[in-house]
Amino acid sequence: MHEHYFHVLNKGLAGELERLPLDEALDHLDNHLAHFLLDGAVSGCYAGRLGRDPGLAASPRGRAALAYTLSKRVQQQPFDATCLRPLGRLLNRQDLEVRADFLASLNAEPEGLDDILALNGPGERLEGGPVLRSLLKVYPSYVQAADLLLELDQEQGQGPGDWLKLFRCPGPVEAQWRARLFSHWAALGREAEALALWPGLEASAGECLWNQAAALHLAAGREAQARACLEKSLALDPRQVPLRLRLAEMDRPTPLRPELLRQRRVVVCIYSFNKAPVLEATLCSLAATDLGSARLRLLLNGCTDRSREVAESARKLFPDNDFQVLDLPVNVGAPAARNWLAALPECREADYVAYLDDDVELPRDWLARFLSVAEEDEGIGVVGCKVLEPGAPARIQYLYRNVALARPDMFKLIMHAPPGATDNGLYDFTRRTMSVMGCCHLLRGKVLREVPGFDIRFSPSQGDDIEHDLAVCLAGWSVVYTGRVACVHHQNSGVSWKPSAAITRARAGNVIGNDIKLCAKHAGNLERLRELALADRRRAESGADWRGRA
Repeated sequence: MHEHYFHVLNKGLAGELERLPLDEALDHLDNHLAHFLLDGAVSGCYAGRLGRDPGLAASPRGRAALAYTLSKRVQQQPFDATCLRPLGRLLNRQDLEVRADFLASLNAEPEGLDDILALNGPGERLEGGPVLRSLLKVYPSYVQAADLLLELDQEQGQGPGDWLKLFRCPGPVEAQWRARLFSHWAALGREAEALALWPGLEASAGECLWNQAAALHLAAGREAQARACLEKSLALDPRQVPLRLRLAEMDRPTPLRPELLRQRRVVVCIYSFNKAPVLEATLCSLAATDLGSARLRLLLNGCTDRSREVAESARKLFPDNDFQVLDLPVNVGAPAARNWLAALPECREADYVAYLDDDVELPRDWLARFLSVAEEDEGIGVVGCKVLEPGAPARIQYLYRNVALARPDMFKLIMHAPPGATDNGLYDFTRRTMSVMGCCHLLRGKVLREVPGFDIRFSPSQGDDIEHDLAVCLAGWSVVYTGRVACVHHQNSGVSWKPSAAITRARAGNVIGNDIKLCAKHAGNLERLRELALADRRRAESGADWRGRA
């Protein structure tokens, strides 16, 4: 079993899909579409898997899915000739094949370009920047080199560099380059620069451009214009489930009931190990939020730094709340720390318990919003939020997850968010799911009392919150995500999109080990978990509201 996990971890989604027959790969795609908008990288991964399948010619569903994923890839990566040709053949579009031929004629140094594309280590792709600029000096119309330079600028959160002055876009692909620049500025949230390019794009814009236009309007508070863009996008591609959920949020917003902060017994729990500076920042962030009468419990998990001093100094930040500090002589890990806190009498008696990591920034109304969601349905057991990477532009670290594969040889959840996606407001809705991130989540007290605790086999961290959410679902409770709360998480313990978070062999072993533990623990629940994942997918596809248990 472990060999499968090493293969998947090394190759990511591509490795996961390689292990599936065609029908299961198509189901995998459908499940992904019920959760996320399809970005260029992921669509390319699905298209590659489907295009290589020997049974594709005999599968109408497979051919339709290949055309769909290739179309998404071409919209977002318009200079990828390898996708233009098969899409042109599938759709009988000669113009696409002509464009592919033209791009091939512009590819002056294909081997050098391929070498740069193959760089995947920390910062390696950035090292190709000087080479790309040199190529552009020699070949000013080299659109593939310009496209890669634009991608590197976006990774660094900046507009096009001085290289843009060197570039002379060839006429036949000028419209695609204009759209590419629009997408770049829109992803950075630079409205003025993006909208300056919009005239001339609107008439032929695909759904991906309409989504970015909608995001710009949402950021500026222009809801009517955003709605119009989303509706145009959905008319072009009705399978974009997040857009329907976002429109539903506009029609019937997630409630906010601040009075619950004093009407419900709530305990906010934090646990920390030797991170005094970030703990201090987290406590300051927490103090600036609306806590009502919530009790606060801070567990110092075997800390040997100045965390105790930070904790004592923080008392004055919470003059209206019961704030207590607990010291453990050793670090017992995240699962045991959560269980220790849950066993406190005040937590055992609470209506709700919130868990926070020691490295988060919180919006002012986070707790009121969590409580407001939980109080809409007594069957809601867990509420979580949208988690962002620090820095600008804000990138999504984590949204929500359900089970992608539940097989005796492989247990995998869907990805936690589209890789490298900027926070553009399109996931600002509330929906049911199967797991939310544990760095900032709320649990109903009854769930903590009835569902077995966080499994210490996932120590020191990573995976215990996921496993507990699955146990909550298996026990008949609901897990709900609300994108109306955005938490910034300063340390990603999983596998990040960032080059700086390259996975080490030790981290790989921890990830694989926890995946195998999860698979082994739920070996008897695989069929039920598949049923729950399918129900979750179909609920989202049908547009069912998250309120109510039906």
